[in-house]
Amino acid sequence: MGDVDRRAARAVWFALVGAAVLRTLAALVYGFTTIANAPPGVPFESARVGQVLVAFGSYADTLTALLVLAALGVMVWDRRRTETSGSESASFLLQLLFFLTAAGAIVRVAGEAVEIHDFGGPSAWSAFAPHAIAAAGDVLLCVIGAGAVRWLNGSAVDDADTDEGLLFAVDRADGEVFAFFSSGEAARTLSPYSVDEDEFTFYSDIGNVIAATVVNGRTTFIETDVNRRDELLAHLRSFATVQDLPVDPLDSDDPTAYAMPISEWQALELWPPWLRWLGRLLRRARGL
Repeated sequence: MGDVDRRAARAVWFALVGAAVLRTLAALVYGFTTIANAPPGVPFESARVGQVLVAFGSYADTLTALLVLAALGVMVWDRRRTETSGSESASFLLQLLFFLTAAGAIVRVAGEAVEIHDFGGPSAWSAFAPHAIAAAGDVLLCVIGAGAVRWLNGSAVDDADTDEGLLFAVDRADGEVFAFFSSGEAARTLSPYSVDEDEFTFYSDIGNVIAATVVNGRTTFIETDVNRRDELLAHLRSFATVQDLPVDPLDSDDPTAYAMPISEWQALELWPPWLRWLGRLLRRARGL
C-alpha cells in the first residue's frame, strides 16, 4: 500500500471512530442535562428514571454500531493490504466502542420499558416490541464486531514473531525513532513494504544492529554481532531533544530509558491532534 493510500485509510478510520465517539459524548451530555433539568416536584425515582436512561442510551443505535463496524472494516482492509494488524490502541478503542454501544442499547431499552410501565398501556407494549428487537440486533452486531477484533488480534500474534526484547527503529530519512517491546510488536506495526525498502535501521537495547527481512509479507528480525551503541544513543538523544521527551538526564546513557517516552509519543502520533486526549485516556485505561 502506498503512503497516500495508508493516509487515506487512516483518515477514514478516524472519521468513522470520531463520529461514534462524538455521538457517545453527546448522549452523555444529554443524559446529565436531563438530570439537571428535572421539573420541580417530580421525583427522580419514578417517572424520571426512564427518561434519564433513554437519554444516556440515545447514542447506542444501529447507526453507531454500523459506524464502528465500518471502522473495523477499514482496519481489516488496511491489514490485508499491509500484512499488519495495525495499532493495538486502535483495536482496544474499537472493542471499547462495541462494548459501550451494546451497553447503551440495553440501557436505552430499559429506559423505554420503565417509561411504558409508568405511563403506557397494553398498546404501548406492542409498539415497544420492535424497539426491543432492534436493540437486540444492535447488541448482536456489537458482540460479533468485538469478537472479530479479538480474532484479528489473536491471528496477528500467531502470525508474528513474538520474541521479547526491546527494539528501536530509526527512520533513515528524518531520524524519527520508534520503540517496540518485542519483535512481534514491531512486525505488526511497521509496514513490510517500509521494512523491505530499508527505510529503518534497527537496534537492540544494547546497541546491536538488527537485520530485518521480509519473506511472503512476514517480517523477521535477527540480531547481529555488530554493535553501534554510540550511534543509537546519538539518535535517541537527538530525537528526545527535538520532541521534548521526558528522559531523566541521569539515565541519558541508557537506551532503555528512552523506550517508554518514545512509545508514548509514537502511540499519540497515530491520533489526530483533536483526538489525542482520547488516546491518552485509552493508554491510561490499559495501564500503558
